[in-house]
Amino acid sequence: MISTICLMCGTTFSRFPAFHRHAEKRGTTIKFCSRACTDAARSAGTIGRKKRRGKTLTCEVCNTEFYVKSSQVKRKNRRFCSQACRIEAFKRKLIDRTGPRPNRRLGEMIQCQFCSTVVYRKRSMVARDINKTCGEPACVSAYGRQLWGLAPRETARIRQPKHLRKYRKDNFNSSQRKKWIDTKCAYCGTTKNLTLDHIIPVCAGGKATRKNAQTLCGPCNNWKAEYVDRPLARKQASKGGSVS
Repeated sequence: MISTICLMCGTTFSRFPAFHRHAEKRGTTIKFCSRACTDAARSAGTIGRKKRRGKTLTCEVCNTEFYVKSSQVKRKNRRFCSQACRIEAFKRKLIDRTGPRPNRRLGEMIQCQFCSTVVYRKRSMVARDINKTCGEPACVSAYGRQLWGLAPRETARIRQPKHLRKYRKDNFNSSQRKKWIDTKCAYCGTTKNLTLDHIIPVCAGGKATRKNAQTLCGPCNNWKAEYVDRPLARKQASKGGSVS
């Protein structure tokens, strides 16, 4: 152990020789006994301060100057001095989050098939084929009805407030579901994720009656909607039938 006297508090302290060898390699010597004495020496001007490589910026909300590190200066992601100013910037709409983030532009720009609006879609949404509409309720409704071969709905019937919506009378209500639902799927026989389904779909003229009700699980119901209900709806629409 090598004993040394602290230049700040005068205390005698000991360090292993390896500490001194490491300090000599850096071209320095061990002068202080603790981090507190080192900080006090910097404050008193006994030793020089570390050179700051960052930058002093001005907050865009409160105009207060604040220091940022060099890594944050390179990324250009510091515009506000605190979280409170950042929240205030959201309220003042100084931060635009409508577009994609610059470091996450992995998707593509698509054009809506109905209103021709150009919007950004993530790569995961493109992979799931969610890149046909702009996301507006009217366009989403028109695209869904196009898949079923139906005409677009009137604008007044799209996404109305809950107390103004007119539910179709041909759908099953809660009491009918409780009375008519079975204990297993009519297609595969499973007892999980069961729901009450129309044998003849509503879009093809089916009614909410006991004879037109059957119990299906979720996967079987999705399969029936794709390969049974949708062709019936298109056939009904091509014949000029009244499809709601």
